[in-house]
Amino acid sequence: MAASVRAMNRIIAGFAAPLAVATTLFFCGIAPAVAQGACMSNMEMQAALARGEVRSLPEVMIANGYDLREWQVLGAPELCRQPSGAFVYRISVQSRTGEARTLVLRASG
Repeated sequence: MAASVRAMNRIIAGFAAPLAVATTLFFCGIAPAVAQGACMSNMEMQAALARGEVRSLPEVMIANGYDLREWQVLGAPELCRQPSGAFVYRISVQSRTGEARTLVLRASG
């Protein structure tokens, strides 16, 4: 009986750490997105670029010190308007060495 309880505790402990990490990542990833306000569709993003309201993503990345030869954008970027009215890009990137980051970079101004 005691051996089966220890085995069950090991199984639960094996799930607890990844669950804690996943919960933290969920709230860290979702809360900032909600605080950003409305994100634009691809057409709205293109129109904002054409009007000069926002800078292009490559320009913003370079201005923030991300060498485009070293960092690859994963998936589609989001362009969101913060409650303050400022535009930000929300992107996931990966370096040539495998380091992954989620960035929120100011797109306007």
